[in-house]
Amino acid sequence: MVAKSTRDLEILKSLDAKDILQKTIKPYRELTAAAVILGIFQGIILNLAFVYAALKLGFSIGGSTVAAITGYALLRGVYKKGTMIENNINQTIASGINTAGTGIVFTLPALLMLNAKWQSQGLETIDFSLMPFVVAGVAGAILGVVLIIPLRKQMIELDRLRFPSGVAVTTIIRSGAAGFDKAKLLGIGFVISALWKLLMISGWLNIPGVLEGEEFNFSFGVLPDYIAPVIYLSLMNMAAGMLSGKGGLPFFIGGLIGWWLISPTATHLGWIPSSVGTAEYAGYVYSQMLRPLGIGTLVGGALMSVIVAFPALKGALKSLAQATKTAKDGHTSHDEMPLWVLLAGLVFAITLFFTASYLSPGVSFNQALLSAVVGTLWLGLAGLVVAQATGMTDISPLSGMALISVTLMMFLLGGNIAAAMIVGVAVCVAIGQAADMMQDLKTGHMLGGKPI
Repeated sequence: MVAKSTRDLEILKSLDAKDILQKTIKPYRELTAAAVILGIFQGIILNLAFVYAALKLGFSIGGSTVAAITGYALLRGVYKKGTMIENNINQTIASGINTAGTGIVFTLPALLMLNAKWQSQGLETIDFSLMPFVVAGVAGAILGVVLIIPLRKQMIELDRLRFPSGVAVTTIIRSGAAGFDKAKLLGIGFVISALWKLLMISGWLNIPGVLEGEEFNFSFGVLPDYIAPVIYLSLMNMAAGMLSGKGGLPFFIGGLIGWWLISPTATHLGWIPSSVGTAEYAGYVYSQMLRPLGIGTLVGGALMSVIVAFPALKGALKSLAQATKTAKDGHTSHDEMPLWVLLAGLVFAITLFFTASYLSPGVSFNQALLSAVVGTLWLGLAGLVVAQATGMTDISPLSGMALISVTLMMFLLGGNIAAAMIVGVAVCVAIGQAADMMQDLKTGHMLGGKPI
């Protein structure tokens, strides 16, 4: 026993404190295979669900909250090894995948719908291929990350911008046992919504002229169509209202103004041509009045939001200049991404951007080069504005930036709709990733994760 104890003592003496700690304390779980696999799996599922919801509702919802709740339940409840930082890796990957899908869903479907409309009217269709859009989406995802990462230290640690969604996700991840309660509520909502959807699409509750599928017609067979809106009874609409809070009220108010004020006023003042039949009033008012008015209002609001966001733009540029100065002074810590990695990602993404534009029918080499350069500059500027605006208010003017980018590229590319939309896809994905990345980095900062 003495000899054994002496031998053990000699071994201990030969080891320094660091070696002893490494042998006795297990490393803290952060970037693990479980977190990566779960994040990818959740990202795919959330992307499918939220893309469908975005196409149905007209706006999207971030997936960080859902991924954090289910991540805690699976990593900690099932796997029994999950940590807060590991769960943050999971939700970061999931939300990144979901954000890329959101960037595409508000651009590419417009081209598909326009092409289908022209085809149905016997007009010349748009010549395009889906592959350039895939390449543009990948380029946008990379550009959004590499252009915003250098601002992490300035925006989060020095300027200390709020990033409310990032703070909310931090609260969820820190909630501990409460995560199981949230997971239960998530499951209950899932089951109720799925059963209600099944009931609606089965047609068991159908009432001809009043309730057909999920469409509830307020006319009740009595009111004229131009004053009777149709409401979708999908629980997705109600869930979106619950998640958006008071911010969802303008959607409801806009519907009331359109169908209970503008539509009956236009009808009774005789603004509808006599050639339009009474049964076609609702369709005419919607297509010829409400939609153009709504689009004009949207574009006007988007342009004004950019003008009003000038202080945020100024602050973002100041942050970028300060971050550059800090790097030059040699104050970059080992937690920062090496400059060569960012430059390599930037060059690779711009090359993809150029390739996507050049693959589009009707685009010359010079036009593709112009598209890649101007598009990169614009999405970098837009990414700065969106990240700054998100950090200050949690509001992301993504749709407005997409509208402006498509309009700009339509002008530069001689009216080539498909090529302009390729830039729109890249810009939407990039600025969405920039804002989402900053939210996730804010969560990681508050949880004590390693930024790199």
